[in-house]
Parts: sequence; C-alpha cells; structure tokens
Amino acid sequence: MFPLVGGVAVVAFTCTLANRTINGVVKERERARLDYLAAKSQGKTAALVQQSLRASDVWKASIGNVPAGGTIIVKIIYLSELKHDAEINGVRLTIPTHIASRYGNQKGVEGTGSTVEEEGLCITLDAEMPPGSSIITVQSPSHPTSVNIGKISIDKKSQPCLSRASAVLSTPLTGFIDRDCVFEVVATSLGEPVAFVETHASLPYQRALMATLVPKFDLPADKPEIVFLFDRSGSMKGKIPALVASLNIFLESLPLGVKFNICSFGTSFEFLWPRSCTYSQDTLSQAVAYVQGFGANCGGTEMYQPTKAVFEQRYKDMSLAVFLLTDGKVWDQRRLFDLISNEVGKPDANARAFTLGVGSGASTSLIEGAAQAGKGFAQAVLKSEKMGKKVIRMLKAALLPQISDYSLDITYQDTSALPEDDFVVIEKDMESLNRLAAEEEKKVNPVISLYNKGLESEDLSGDDSGPTTVDAKYDHLPPVDVPACIQTPTEIPPLYPFNRTTIYVLLPTFPPERKPKSVLLKATCSHGPLEVEIPIVHLLEPSTTIHQLAARREMKELEEGRGWLAKAKNAEGELLRTKHDGRFSDMVEREAVRIGTRFQVAGKWTSFVAVEESPDGTEQPVAVEGFSQSQHAEPAPKSTMSLNIPTHSKKKKARMSCCFVADYDYGHENREAETDDDLAELEVMKMAGRPLRRNVNAQQHMIDRITQKSDAVDDAVKMNRERLDRIGDGPVSREQKTHSSTPFQTLVSLQQFSGNWKWSQELGTVLSFDIQGTTKTALLKSVDNGTDTETIIATACAVTFLKKRLAADKELWEMLADKAETWLRGKVGENVEEFFKAVEKAMGF
Repeated sequence: MFPLVGGVAVVAFTCTLANRTINGVVKERERARLDYLAAKSQGKTAALVQQSLRASDVWKASIGNVPAGGTIIVKIIYLSELKHDAEINGVRLTIPTHIASRYGNQKGVEGTGSTVEEEGLCITLDAEMPPGSSIITVQSPSHPTSVNIGKISIDKKSQPCLSRASAVLSTPLTGFIDRDCVFEVVATSLGEPVAFVETHASLPYQRALMATLVPKFDLPADKPEIVFLFDRSGSMKGKIPALVASLNIFLESLPLGVKFNICSFGTSFEFLWPRSCTYSQDTLSQAVAYVQGFGANCGGTEMYQPTKAVFEQRYKDMSLAVFLLTDGKVWDQRRLFDLISNEVGKPDANARAFTLGVGSGASTSLIEGAAQAGKGFAQAVLKSEKMGKKVIRMLKAALLPQISDYSLDITYQDTSALPEDDFVVIEKDMESLNRLAAEEEKKVNPVISLYNKGLESEDLSGDDSGPTTVDAKYDHLPPVDVPACIQTPTEIPPLYPFNRTTIYVLLPTFPPERKPKSVLLKATCSHGPLEVEIPIVHLLEPSTTIHQLAARREMKELEEGRGWLAKAKNAEGELLRTKHDGRFSDMVEREAVRIGTRFQVAGKWTSFVAVEESPDGTEQPVAVEGFSQSQHAEPAPKSTMSLNIPTHSKKKKARMSCCFVADYDYGHENREAETDDDLAELEVMKMAGRPLRRNVNAQQHMIDRITQKSDAVDDAVKMNRERLDRIGDGPVSREQKTHSSTPFQTLVSLQQFSGNWKWSQELGTVLSFDIQGTTKTALLKSVDNGTDTETIIATACAVTFLKKRLAADKELWEMLADKAETWLRGKVGENVEEFFKAVEKAMGF
C-alpha cells in the first residue's frame, strides 16, 4: 500500500523486469483484478494498481510471478493540481510518505520480518513558470532544502532564468518517511486568471478547457453563526497546542454581531453551550478558558455525530459557517461527505463548511472532500508550520455574504466566417443536461406461452435474462446520452478571495472551425452581480494533460455523489436519480468507468493492470480507445513542476521490510473483508519477495521500486491492532502557554472582545513602552475621554505596535486592528488620525 494526495490523476503505469517492460491499461476495477489473477495463475508476470474503496488517498500495488532474485521497477505517473497556500500566497506540493493510523473499520497491511538497512533518499523538485513570471522563493516547511533559482536539474546548461528554479531535499530514510514532504513556491502572476484549450493527442476533435484564477474582490462582511469543530482524539497528540493558539486567533478576530460555539469531539462530543451565543466579552472569556483545557485525550475520531448535531441545532434564520479542525484520520469518509452535502444543499440552507488539516499524514481525501461537500475550501498545515494567516483567510471567507447563481459561458469564434464578421457565439456548456436522457424505447415482445410442454424443471436456470459476465455488468442499466459538454465540477464552487478555483470543460467534438475565444464566469450576490472574462489560449501541441485532469475531477465528483449525472433529467423533466432510484448508483459507476477508460485515468472504479506478453506476443494488454501504451503525461500548460527522486544507496543489497507502513485503529470488533478487493490488499505482502521500496526516476513524477526474492512472506500478515487514538496528551498548561507565547499571541490574548486593550504591565512589556509620567501627560492632551482615557491610549499603542513592528504579518492581525480602530473611532471621533500621530511620536516611530 502507498499514499497519494487525494484526488490525483494516476495516468500511467509500467513495470520493468530485466530488459522487458509491460504497460498498464485502465480497465473496470473487477475486470482488471480478474485479468491480474488469471495472468498470475498462468505463470505470467502481472501487476495491478488500485485505489482504496474507502479513501482516495490510499492506493494498493500487487505484483505477481517475479523470478527468484529478480528486480522489478514499477513506474507510476500522476497529475495533480497544485494547492493554493494562504500563508505564503503561493502554491504547495505535498508528497505523502506514509499512511497514518486511521480510526474505523478497514483492513491494513504492515511490513513484517525482513531486515531493514537504511538508504539515503534525495528528492529534486524542478519548477518552471511561463515567460513573464518570476519565481520569488522555493522552500520546504517539512525538511531542510537547498535551492537554486535560475536553473533546473534536467537542463543545467541553459542560461539562468528567473522563471526556473530547483530545490534538493536530502535526508536519511528514517528521517523521511515519518512526515510528509512539502514544497512551497511563490512566484509573480500566480493568481492571474488564465484559460487554456488543449487538443487531445489521439481522440479526433476532442478538446478540453481549463480555467483557473485566484479571485480578488471585496464585499461587506456578513454576521453568520460560526461553529468550530475541534478534533481532540488521540491521533491529535502533539498538535493541540498550535491548534489552540490558532483557535484563539479565530476567537479574538470574530466581529461584533456574530453568534459562535465550540464543539470538541473524540469518541463522544460536547458543545461549549447548548446553542451558539452572541459574541461578547463574557462569552469570549468563557471560550478562551474552555479551549485552554483541551488535550488529545478523547479517544477515537467519531466525526459524523458531532457534525450532524451542528446542523441540527443551528439557527435557521442565520447563515452558518462550520470550521472543522482535524487531522482527518478516519476511514468512514463518504458518510460524512453525504451528510455535509445534503445539509448544505438544502433550499435556503445558507451554510458552508471549511476544513483545516493539521499534521503530517492528515487524510487529504477527507480534508478536501469535506470542504468540497460544504462549498468551502480546505487548507493544510504541518505541526511545525505557522497557520495564523490561513485561519484568518478562512475566517474572512466565512464572513463573506453568500454568492449564488454561478454560471460559465464559453464564447466561440467561428473561424469559417470572414474576419470582419467577428461572429461570436455564447454557449452555456451544461444546458443539455435537461434534455439528455434517452429512455429505453418501448418494444413489443413476443408472446410467451404459459404452458411449454417440453420444459423440464432442471431447465429453470434463470440465466436467460442476459449475460452475467463482468464485461456485461452494466448491460441491464437504462441507456443515457452523454451531454455534448461536460463541465466539472458541475456546480461551480463558491469563489473566495485569494483562494484558487479551477474549472474544467470537456468540450463538444465540433470540427476545429468552432474555436473557443473566451470564458465568462458570472455570479450574483445581495450587493450586485459579479463577473470576469478570461481570454483563452490555445495550446499548440496536442496532449492529454488537461483532459486527464478534467476526467479525474469528474470521476471524483461522481464518486462523491455529485457530477453531471446527479443533475440529469429525462425527456419529462424527471431527475434520473429519482426515476431509477434502485439502479442509479450503478449508473454513476458506469459513467465513471466510461470516463476513466476513455481517458486512461485510474480511480475508485477503474484500475491499472499490466500483463506480460506471451512468447509469441499474442497475450498483450487490451488497448483502449484513445490510449497509446507508450505515451507519457505532458507538462502542464501554465506552470510545471517535475519531481526527481534518485536513490543514493549506502549498500547495494540493502533490504527493506516496507517503505510505506500502514497501521490502523479498528473501530469495531467484527472485522471482515467487505469485498474481494479487501482480500486482495494482502497480495502485496503474500508475494514471493520483498514489499514496496520508495524510489523516483529523474524523468518521471514517481517510481515505486519493488525488489523481490524467492522465499515467500508468511501468509499470516501481522495486523496492527493497537488503538493509537486512545493514546493522547493532556491539556496545555498555563506555564507552557506563557513560555511559548510570542508578542503577537500575547496581544491576541489581552485584547477585549470589543477590540480594545486595557493597560497592564504585561501589555507594557510586549510593547516595550510605558505610558506613565510625561508621556502619559502628552497623550492626555490629545484625548480626554474620562474613565476610558487610559484604555484609549493602550489600544492606540497596541495598534501602532502591530502596524510598525509586525507590518510583515498584516494579514494575520488585520481583523484585530480593524476591531480596535472601530472602537477608537467611537471614542475619539474625527480626531483619531491626529491621535495616532501623537502615539507614534511618543513610541518613537
């Protein structure tokens, strides 16, 4: 088993044994598994790569019939969108290195028995931006890294260029696999709106569009109900102090007029108050005191019930923003996604959910999936990383008024028309969903006799209804016309300032005369309409990158209960999911398989299988339309990052038990395999040889090296049944909190709910300023407000300190300062600017 970031597009799979290479082909999941088992039984070398049915960030590789002493190299190529990182206002690449313990019922595999001899491991990241964009910095918050801006590792002879950079991470294996590897890149022009159209390399007239932007707009803040869901399970051990500090920033930054509540959960859950309370000095003090007692000591990770309770006891006349703060280490993910999606999707629900994933090994499939279901967005942070700016970005997004009626229009230029005609067509890409379903034509069947004299009882086999093989598993389902245009995601996700949004469209197979010209993205809110028009760039070289990214996005939408089929209607206007209630899940699976096999992308219901040819060359993997077994993924059109991970071996014959160790916490006593796929998970460990070893080739995104030897691993694989979620740390002590507090954290803790600061010795120590004596007398001349005078001076001094000493962290304290300045204007009036000048002078700025 091995980890990948949830939702990536696995697009190529090859196995090299000695001088022979076998290429993987995407097939329907069960078909691929049966082909693999059949090849094994015939003595052929075969390989199978499958996604876990429970989580999209866990994958399995099985290898069969490797000759004794042989070495097989498994090469997996995947494509992924780079995530926007609010802390640095750049992009983030995460390379998972282990599958952390997860709560729930799932079979697991753990390495056993073999001797482990460490090897060095080196990762090289090459980043290349388009002309006109300059790379500012490349860094890794997870590991020490050396950076070279100007060159990339695979082209060292070219002249230095600011649009290129390379970073090298080198670490012993034991220091690598205990935490995810993260790279961050900051560059100019990363957030500018761009749109590309790609022509498929082999499918005639097939084109795909990708539009992406980091929105920048400002709207008046709303006053919602805000509920924080705080994970206190045992797996959060060591992560609680940093998360409590971030929650304090959340709490202190809340605007007046909101209602809020805190729910902490583990095996059970509890709310701070029965229902959310109005934000006030008293409720803020209660909340701050409540979270100081948090520890990772609440058992297992039961997320469903507390999330359900949040929606059940919400105020129906207010908008709702839910913040889930967790490491996401659970297997029961789909049920949580369905709950959030159903609640957020209700008419007039006016609710959103945001997730903050904490720590290495956090489940990206849960963090991203919950946010997508809740029409919010997700952010990830390592245990040692700063997260202040991320939580403020999320809070600002939650305070935005609801934006609705999103639409994506494509402008076409008819190149067959004369240039002066400038003929333009606006086509709404998903209109066809309302008229796409082709119901089965009613046909007159022949009359069946109720008395067939020649029929014997043994003839009643019940098998005459149609084929029952795997290849015919969808033949009984009603046919559905695929829309000419597939937009994914079908529902455009809500746009939030400074958070990247990407939309794909699989375009109609029109002749090339119809040329897309621009994309028009529109929406409405209570303050008026919003829109942006993005010119389209047509890529010159045919490729498959955008097509495969679009295909994987739509497959994941279908896997999580969304996608175009969820909105499809028949000719009478009835939803297909209602018309075919019992068969609809199979119809969804069929559509995901169609997309996956057409564009050669693995997912929940499609897998890669590679089978060795027979000596006569007759037993080759079956080719699928539009797929060349020798083709490789093309680089992304806007910006590219290639991953180069050569292995530096200390000993050539180093052995490894398992590079990716999967250990699980079982939530139920009855643990049985749910499907044949669960039993097949043990195949990796039952093979005649050593399990997975991590290695990546310089020209590909990732290589998994599997070295085999003749002696078989014992069939009885040892399962890890330790309940790690039950082991936790205690609450944060006041001494620990005080010792680790930064000046900013101290200011946060001292600010009153209304935004002001009261003068105290602790505040004076942070500010390195004393208002007594002549200084106080001078400031008193600038303001005279009776009993509030000293508080006014203290507040102005604190705001001045933030602006002058912590200017680089403006986004972190901006909402705190806004509250303070609003309070000051209410006390000082129009003279507030002059008063600030006097304070700056007194403080020596």
